[in-house]
Amino acid sequence: MFETIFPGSRASDAFESNMELGEALDLGVKLFTPVKDRILGSIDGNHEYRSRRAFGLSGTEELMKRLGINDSHATDQLTIHLQVGNITYDIMTLHGWGGARRVGAHLNKTEELMNITGDCDVYITGHEHTLYVSRYDKELTSSVKGRYIKQYLVGCGCFCYYTSFQRSKALRRPHVGAARIRFNGEKRDVHVSI
Repeated sequence: MFETIFPGSRASDAFESNMELGEALDLGVKLFTPVKDRILGSIDGNHEYRSRRAFGLSGTEELMKRLGINDSHATDQLTIHLQVGNITYDIMTLHGWGGARRVGAHLNKTEELMNITGDCDVYITGHEHTLYVSRYDKELTSSVKGRYIKQYLVGCGCFCYYTSFQRSKALRRPHVGAARIRFNGEKRDVHVSI
């Protein structure tokens, strides 16, 4: 939603954007108000980092404030404990980083989240604008989750289309859409559809 283009930014001449920050915020409020009670959290990404350095402002954080749900906004990483039925699922997410071109490299970066905490049910990144899912079956030595856990690594896709910036760098077309993650409330079971 927030390209955060300004003079001198790396992308100021490359991105195709026709909305200023205020217009993007107004659109965000309009789009997300009907579902704001279903938003579990928000996190800054590279465009917000850019605007924080330049202006001290994150478009995503400002949007959450306008929606009245800024208590679940994170600037770096976010861990969500989601209660579904009798099961509590742990989800770790961060925006992502770097300029990897291949899906394997994207997946490797998501796998690195396991270095922060190794027992989440789902790890999600989004920087690469790629949809992917991979599963690990892990034996736990001591956990309230039981002896084994299925862990999912998810690339969450995006809702932006192929830009001249991406074409100029010979980047692949982004995967438009979002991963759908379903949690079973009766047994520890996760399904991810892309």
